[in-house]
Amino acid sequence: MRYLYWRGNSLWSRFPVAGKPPAYPLKIRTTGSPTDKARCERLGERMLAEIRTGRFFDKFESTAPYRPKYWRLVARFWYHEFKFLQCAYSEWHHIVWSLREFGKKFYDEINVEDVRKWINAMKEVGVKTNCINKRLYYLGRVYRHAGKETDKRFLLNYNPSKDVKKLKGDTERTDLLTPEMFERNYEALLSINDEFAFYYLLLWETGRRPLEVALYRLEYLNWERQEINVPASISKTKDAETIPLSKRAWGQITLRHRPGDTGLISKTSTGTPWLYYADTKRKSLVNNSKRWMKKLRKVVGKTGWMRDTRGGFVTEMCQAKIDLCVVGDLSGHKDLRSVKRYDKRPLNRLHTAIDERPQPPAQKQQPEGKILEFRRKAV
Repeated sequence: MRYLYWRGNSLWSRFPVAGKPPAYPLKIRTTGSPTDKARCERLGERMLAEIRTGRFFDKFESTAPYRPKYWRLVARFWYHEFKFLQCAYSEWHHIVWSLREFGKKFYDEINVEDVRKWINAMKEVGVKTNCINKRLYYLGRVYRHAGKETDKRFLLNYNPSKDVKKLKGDTERTDLLTPEMFERNYEALLSINDEFAFYYLLLWETGRRPLEVALYRLEYLNWERQEINVPASISKTKDAETIPLSKRAWGQITLRHRPGDTGLISKTSTGTPWLYYADTKRKSLVNNSKRWMKKLRKVVGKTGWMRDTRGGFVTEMCQAKIDLCVVGDLSGHKDLRSVKRYDKRPLNRLHTAIDERPQPPAQKQQPEGKILEFRRKAV
């Protein structure tokens, strides 16, 4: 009874084990009679021997299967994929929609029909096809991450979005940002906000994603080679890249900065980076680029979106007959299929082919007033 003691009618153990509390409730209850008390003490000695060998704690380990809720899958996905990236603001904007819809449900309670109802509900309220596809993509990506967990305790083989196909737009978008439209927008922005106009110019001249360009710092500049050495932490593809700058973009940078300066290349009046997605609680953020695009739209009318600068850059490169691999390296597209979406050369070739197809020979015109007689052949 050195390590066993009674607490009321229950027998407890005080055998010291590292990482465990100083006392263990063995929960061996007695009626109080001497015979039953001796029986409990003998049983307690056997349990104490199991404590010394470690087998006692195996009985208290949870044997319930791992069945998390969807928000836990999102948490693990975010920690492993985007926690250490500085450019994941737009990704979180799309993930949070599935989190609001399915966050409190267990992961296996979400089925294909629930995903399709969610998609139909977004279509009814007027959400654009591209946004719906992105939200569906990140829903599937969360589940695919759970299916690739290195820790087998968290490994799950389930994905409700696997059999849900992404939506296709009713029409193909042809109103891309042209150089003429960009110059018109840029001249108007110079009178509205000079710093935002500089940021808009960098988007057009680099063809990069708006959030990545907003995070470019002066420390990344190579002043001798006129290029930006982008670290992997702010790249969506998680790859370190080198971006050459055009003469126009480099001239604007040298007008505003000098070698040895630190901070963001393009920043707001408060020194913060330009962000596109507005905070619903603070809609008057000075660094909300969407706000300035709305002001531009009031001045010049149809302007396009911030990301249209990227599509316009790729389209103009393709129209200049530059190799698609080179265009993908400049714009940062990892998959050439994304570059081909902006390549309008196949459409131009179709127009040329339809005009150059062989034409039927011209028929002779009959003189006016002459009646043609058609005789039926004798059978």
